Amino acid sequence: MSGPSIQVTLHHRGAVVDTLFLDMPMFYNHLSAQEVELIHGYIPLGSPIKDRWAFPTTEILEDCSKHWQGEWNQGCE
Repeated sequence: MSGPSIQVTLHHRGAVVDTLFLDMPMFYNHLSAQEVELIHGYIPLGSPIKDRWAFPTTEILEDCSKHWQGEWNQGCE
């Protein structure tokens, strides 16, 4: 957590943000679709209607939660 992963520094899988607000460029990891599914605990059950997630994706929260405001908050709990 102290910096970019080996994927970014060695394998160049990631992205760079260079803005006027930062003194140096910021490197960050680029997650594959499979990595995002792993993080959310995706369980494929054969169709989008039946598929499940252990943790909701941003799209699910935006569509189904009136408490979601772009970040996890007390209302989401």
